[in-house]
Amino acid sequence: MRLATAVNYFFILSSIWGSFSCEKEPVEYNFYKLTIQNNYFEMIDSIALGDFKIPPLEIGEISDTIVFEQNTYSFSCLTASKLKIKGELLIQGSKENLSLKINKNGTLAIE
Repeated sequence: MRLATAVNYFFILSSIWGSFSCEKEPVEYNFYKLTIQNNYFEMIDSIALGDFKIPPLEIGEISDTIVFEQNTYSFSCLTASKLKIKGELLIQGSKENLSLKINKNGTLAIE
């Protein structure tokens, strides 16, 4: 009798768990908010991301927020010493607020 009772509880609990289980669906947005942060060791004189032109950024400065559609954009900036940093930026994913960081060594990182 105990085995039958334990089996019944197991099936009841399995049924309840099945009722509450869910699947994680990836979230993607149509528009993303992006800021650019200058962590490079000198001022960034000019910045272009796609058709957007961003004003110069001092060391440690963060740009105003720009709204972009999900897409791939070309990125380029010119430092105070005339070094050109270029790359391609794919804007997509499950984070609506993004930050593009220009690192001290000239690499780009998105968070």
